[in-house]
Amino acid sequence: MRSAHAEQLTNSSSIDEVDTRPSLTKQQTEFFHVYSAAPFMPEAEVCRQAGIRPAQVTKWKKNSEKFRQALAVEHRRSQRVINMSRKVVMDGLLTAIDMAKDQRQPGGMISGWKEIGRICGFYEPERREISISVNGQDLVEQLKFMPKEKLLELASQHDAMDGEFEVIED
Repeated sequence: MRSAHAEQLTNSSSIDEVDTRPSLTKQQTEFFHVYSAAPFMPEAEVCRQAGIRPAQVTKWKKNSEKFRQALAVEHRRSQRVINMSRKVVMDGLLTAIDMAKDQRQPGGMISGWKEIGRICGFYEPERREISISVNGQDLVEQLKFMPKEKLLELASQHDAMDGEFEVIED
């Protein structure tokens, strides 16, 4: 059950917050009616109580901008109700890490730091763009216009391979 303070905050949520929720379909409104009553209930349970298939909610999240906006409004409201923020979560994790350190539990410390890294986005995949031409034409063009001194310098810096060559007259 929610605390009296949470109920008071819920009931006193600003009118403009409700007005900023975009117009939704009847099913979406029913979903939000159940979701706003218990925002920390698992989504599958909210769907069951609202009489909506979870696949339908997934489809709304993917395709409906209005639904995503309403979900963001409801998420901010529920964060205000419990006074939750990223800073509060980080402070709690740091406290838990300190406790694990005092109790000499390295596993707890590692778990805490791993979670902090995840929150900070350190485990996000890095996007790197590498352009490769199919036949190395870019490199060939660069080498064509490079002065002979620079070419000799490059060849001397790297291990040059012995090879046979043939001079072709134009």
